[in-house]
Amino acid sequence: MSDCHEFEQVSDICSSGWCVSDGRFTSSGICAEAPVSTTLAPVACTSDAQCTGVANITTIFEGKCGCGFNPTAQAYCSAFVGDPAGVEFVKNFAYFVKSGALQKCNTTRRLVKECWDISKNTGSYKNFIAASTYYNNYE
Repeated sequence: MSDCHEFEQVSDICSSGWCVSDGRFTSSGICAEAPVSTTLAPVACTSDAQCTGVANITTIFEGKCGCGFNPTAQAYCSAFVGDPAGVEFVKNFAYFVKSGALQKCNTTRRLVKECWDISKNTGSYKNFIAASTYYNNYE
């Protein structure tokens, strides 16, 4: 497959929502088990190194520590694709794509929000945006 790096290894083609580079080409990859957080969320943090995930029991990933939207600005680890918020995001994105909504736009604009907004009154769009917002602002 060829979308491995388009969304930082998040893939709408893989059922797990995750792909890794196969090492042959810069954007070529294979579907793989999605990493999950090693600690139950929410995880307070001060650096990315405190945000770890694991896949296949042996592969360790470093996540992102991001400022939280709270009175003390406490930072929290973001969710991994295999965490519940990530799984919900991948499921809703796949459903949105399968709904045919992206077919309304030219290929080069299919992954642009303005294209998605054409379908803003549909349930699949609303569910996708809600899941995307939760996943991307998990801190």
